[in-house]
Amino acid sequence: MLYAEVVSAAAAGLALAVAGYGTGRIVAAKHELSDWEPEKAALETLLGMGLNALALFLTGIFYWRPITVIALLALPFLVGLRALFRLRISFAGLPRTALAATLAILLICFLGSFAKPVGDIGNDTISYHLLGPKTWKAEGAIRPVLDHSHTAMPATVETLFAAGMLISNDRSAGFIDMVFFALLLLQVAGLTRKLGGGTNAMAIAVLLTAAMPLIADFSNNGFVDLAYACFALAAIRFVVWGPKINSPAVFGGIFTGLCLGTKYNGLFLAAILIAVYLFDRRDSAQRAAFWMFPLAAVLVGGGWYLRNWIVLGSPVYPIPQVLAGFFHSATFPPAAIEGFQEYIAGRGKGAGRGFGYFLALPFTLTYFTAAFHGAGGIGLAPLGLGPAGLYKVWNRRAVRTLAAILFFFTLSWYVTQQESRFLIPVVCVFASLAGIGAEWAWSTASARRRILIGAIIAISVIYGSLVILTDERPRLLWLKGPAADLAAQATKIPYRTAFQYLNQTDAVKRVLILDKLVPTYYLNKPYVKVLGPYGEVPDPSLTSPHVALQETRRLGISHILMVTPDLDLPAGTNCDTPVFQSPDARVYSCH
Repeated sequence: MLYAEVVSAAAAGLALAVAGYGTGRIVAAKHELSDWEPEKAALETLLGMGLNALALFLTGIFYWRPITVIALLALPFLVGLRALFRLRISFAGLPRTALAATLAILLICFLGSFAKPVGDIGNDTISYHLLGPKTWKAEGAIRPVLDHSHTAMPATVETLFAAGMLISNDRSAGFIDMVFFALLLLQVAGLTRKLGGGTNAMAIAVLLTAAMPLIADFSNNGFVDLAYACFALAAIRFVVWGPKINSPAVFGGIFTGLCLGTKYNGLFLAAILIAVYLFDRRDSAQRAAFWMFPLAAVLVGGGWYLRNWIVLGSPVYPIPQVLAGFFHSATFPPAAIEGFQEYIAGRGKGAGRGFGYFLALPFTLTYFTAAFHGAGGIGLAPLGLGPAGLYKVWNRRAVRTLAAILFFFTLSWYVTQQESRFLIPVVCVFASLAGIGAEWAWSTASARRRILIGAIIAISVIYGSLVILTDERPRLLWLKGPAADLAAQATKIPYRTAFQYLNQTDAVKRVLILDKLVPTYYLNKPYVKVLGPYGEVPDPSLTSPHVALQETRRLGISHILMVTPDLDLPAGTNCDTPVFQSPDARVYSCH
């Protein structure tokens, strides 16, 4: 069963990637997205996967079944498969040692990608990235899950996860993440080349990127941050270096729209890119094509916001405090808005918000990464070698445009939510600059300085690799066999035995969940949750657990799951028959 799941997940993820390549080839047939074949293939795959997700979303809001995925992606898959067999990619000339080290890291993350997704409500993968896709599969339509507001966030990548889960299983999400990881590394190589780096710089940049725990830790576990970084780097690339007058407008707009459709951070990036694009295109021919940029962005990414506005009452949901005076939702009341704002402010304060803290950001992000929920850090090279690379290429106008985009991108991140994974696109650019800085400095440095350059790179790679290996070890336990795989799951699934009882008992028809922090991802039966983790009120008529306990007959509740020790059943309820008890949960049946 385990190995069948792994093979199935790999096949599903690979099929989605090939279909993405096929769609990208079709859409970009008349455009050379890059003059370097590996980067071109990466950009085409990225473009196609994003557009396929959009097509799946637009269809899935009405009908979400395996036939939906098969019907929409069969032709792109065949086109991609045919193009893949004709693809000729060569990495000749790149240093073999750096390539081997990069492949070793990729292999570890690849094997870890097949681990079963597990965790509590604090794990974003379980709490909402995969909760949405699982619910869509059960209900046959793509919709927000009202007991967790984050399932209403733009879900381009979650739609790909959902497609993998629909035709395979939830292990496919990790493999899909790995596809984006590989595409990101190819983009970093292409960016380094575009900035003027040689083969050594490209190899160093890719290795430094792969060895960053900040990046590798989100490469295989059902998060969407690497996919967002891919879309962001592509959008920035076409704004700064589009191959033709109209191409930056069209493709830059599409990739910007995919950023909008992946994370709310894309709103800030879109504003920055549109402003920079308008300012940087000064001649009339280029200005005439400007309207194509925002139009493409809105058409590609706007659907999620329109859906939220129609269904939930606000285009941005959960509703931020800045929009609370304009939009209202019965399922996300004022108290939830205030509580969520406090949560974001506390989690995203970083090392501080003053001007001095901003100037010190390169140092704090490098040496005090835990302050930014840093997932292990970025290594020494971006700070140690990146400035040298920036100095080497600064005389190019495109580089100054890129620097302006990165500055405002970082500033928007700094004043909103300082979480390091949201800054991955900027970190990737500095990995490219570090590669260029190392290559340039090495060619002119004395023997002592070469030792210093080598030490900076070696420390970054060795430290990062050790952190990555340590973090991945629990995810690699499935390699020991089904028993080890189940044992690894058991330690990370809260209320596991209670969920097993509910899922395996035929008498369980609909479950009432009274605690807001119960991860419903593990429950395979219909349920009613009174409150969401951020104060969501899925059913406005149920204002508290005690009110819900009086409404069990109306709601069709057959069982109650209780995990709150100090909550007792009120007298007179019809759900007072204990049928299961464990150290952390109780189940009562209704009569």
